[in-house]
Amino acid sequence: MFLDLLRRRNPGLLAAAAHLHDSGDLPANSYALDLDTVAANAAAIRREADRFGLSVYAMTKQVGRNPDFCRTVRDAGITEAVGVDLQCALADRHGGLGIGHLGHLVQIPRHEAAVAAAVGPG
Repeated sequence: MFLDLLRRRNPGLLAAAAHLHDSGDLPANSYALDLDTVAANAAAIRREADRFGLSVYAMTKQVGRNPDFCRTVRDAGITEAVGVDLQCALADRHGGLGIGHLGHLVQIPRHEAAVAAAVGPG
């Protein structure tokens, strides 16, 4: 389903990923991100949110564990993320994003509440 859309919209990413995989430069169990497209999409979302006076939070999930992704989103104007769990929130913060919401999918464990409070939201 998503592959057909990617083939139409960003065939260069598929070609680059295939080349990197074939050369051994893209390790198994990893993924490739087109940060130029991430930046363009984040900037477009920010512009529309500003037009309507809305707040925007990046829903980073596992992608937020990549600090380059977080910096790209931040530099494009989205400065806060949703931490679906504490580990994602910590990674988002490490990548330069603020935390706008924490514990979206996973409750914060009682013994990690102090760490969560220090991370955000705030």
